Amino acid sequence: MVLAVKTPLPFLALLFAGAAICLGKARRANPAFWLPLAFSLGILCFSLFSHINIGVRHVLPVYMGFSIVAAVAIIRLLEMARTARWAAWALGLLLVWYGATSAFSHPDYIPYVNALAGSEPENDPGGLGSRLGAGHETAGEAPARGRRAPSHV
Repeated sequence: MVLAVKTPLPFLALLFAGAAICLGKARRANPAFWLPLAFSLGILCFSLFSHINIGVRHVLPVYMGFSIVAAVAIIRLLEMARTARWAAWALGLLLVWYGATSAFSHPDYIPYVNALAGSEPENDPGGLGSRLGAGHETAGEAPARGRRAPSHV
């Protein structure tokens, strides 16, 4: 669940598209397509039974495999863009959205959550929001709580 709200939405879209491509019948026999996904899912399976609760830090290696799978979707969209104009627009939109997400989250990269977390993730009844940033707050939140925000890192 934490990966779903800490990962930018354009990356998730490319990841799901890449997973669908990698697990398609034509590519299922080639381990180069399914091995990165198996690597990431293997890490996630072991972390499900772990008692470590430090946010996403202990599962960050999954992003290596996820990035390769998302790259498969990017390459497929580039191939389709030669004949289908919508593929070029879709890829351009996703990449611009991804870059804008990063730019708008500056300088608060650690406490970043995407739109799936809601507008106020720290107030959710399940308590997930309190663990999303693992104690990190945005530069604007510290003065509101009566603490001094750090001037530099």
